Amino acid sequence: VANYTELIKRSVKVGRLQDAASLFQEMQANKAEIPVVVYNMLLSLYFKQKEDEGGYQLIQTMKSSGTLPNIATYTILVDHYAKKEDLETALELLKAMKQENLAPNATTLLPIFDTLRRTDLERAFQFYENLGKYGVTPNAHFSTGILDSVVKSASPQRTIDLLEAFRAKNKELSVSMYVCGLMCAIKTKDADLACKLLGQMKEDGIKVNHVCISVIIRTIKAMKAEDAPRIVEAAGQLEPTDIRVKLQLHLLLFLKHTNKMNKLANANEHYATLQSPMHMFQFFSTIFAEEIQNRQLSELFYLLDNLKHNEISQAKFCEKMISLLRIGG
Repeated sequence: VANYTELIKRSVKVGRLQDAASLFQEMQANKAEIPVVVYNMLLSLYFKQKEDEGGYQLIQTMKSSGTLPNIATYTILVDHYAKKEDLETALELLKAMKQENLAPNATTLLPIFDTLRRTDLERAFQFYENLGKYGVTPNAHFSTGILDSVVKSASPQRTIDLLEAFRAKNKELSVSMYVCGLMCAIKTKDADLACKLLGQMKEDGIKVNHVCISVIIRTIKAMKAEDAPRIVEAAGQLEPTDIRVKLQLHLLLFLKHTNKMNKLANANEHYATLQSPMHMFQFFSTIFAEEIQNRQLSELFYLLDNLKHNEISQAKFCEKMISLLRIGG
């Protein structure tokens, strides 16, 4: 049995459904006791390759053999029906699990939640609030999913209310959840809200990653010119996840202190991620175009030239740029 299980596992891993099914039939012919893990592997592959009838027949074979489904079996089935938007069947499967004393986990429930938030936001809220009924504590994916759905449905106030509710319950907020909040600030052009969220991020010890810094830059660009400095000041208090994000925060503070916030208006948000040497070169060449043309900040010109010709690493470029911006500021 162990050899067959391993062979089926290898076939499933490379997507060879016919090979896996043939091995399964050999096990049946040899009257081997087929473990539930083999049924699960095959079932998952049937559904993955859109061979639904084969999957349904396999479930019948499983029942006839007396093999009991486990949590993984139900998780595969729930995922399948949720993706087909057959939520009633998916929810019936949860009831069946309860009758068999099997407790769903977050992985089991997530496909239902994801389908609901795409198709029926109100039901998604109800499902989210009732996760405890299934013995599941909402993780960051559930919480961020709800907020993301609300943001997309153009309900900024509801998103902020949810963020406040999470914080009031002492639930851990992820950087993605704050990004959702900042997206609401952009939609409503609410600089006070942006500053408040950035302040809460500092209080909660949230570190700024690449996605977050890009949204912060978008937030600054979306606001009135007179509001930009205080948003930058709030963002500058945050901890970065790495050297590139640190450079971006230093640049924002530099532009604020030198009264050059308007330079961000011409900067490409895609290049602002600084994900590659080309991004870095394009971004800083745009920001400091005037200085480069007039041969001011000659060290910057030298650094950009080295970066363009791959004569300096991204990390070294970031370190030197941070040092240069500190002096300039």
